[in-house]
Amino acid sequence: QSVICHFQHHADNTIRSLVSRVMEKTCVPIFEMIRKWILDGVLQDPFDEFFVGQKTVPDDRFWQDKYFMRTEMIPEFIDEDLAKQVLATGKAINFIRVVCEDTQWVLANMSEQSQ
Repeated sequence: QSVICHFQHHADNTIRSLVSRVMEKTCVPIFEMIRKWILDGVLQDPFDEFFVGQKTVPDDRFWQDKYFMRTEMIPEFIDEDLAKQVLATGKAINFIRVVCEDTQWVLANMSEQSQ
């Protein structure tokens, strides 16, 4: 995607239009990962491509260490501050769902978002 991003500012309208369509299609997976993470607190990254990573930690280190930023994986079109907000939001939703065991709150919000 980063190679494609460089062509978004091309002088030729046809190339810019083509690049926009290609970006739209290639960004679907990352946008879906972001959506699942910030709305559901679910990290769905089967190919280890997302800029939020996770590791196995003891329960008392869940909040501090379970999820972390992989800065090398942040797409060029997302700045680091936004990526940090994505991490914090998903982490909070995940904490509410997993640690606080408040699945009803998460499920209620999920159904509202899908409407």
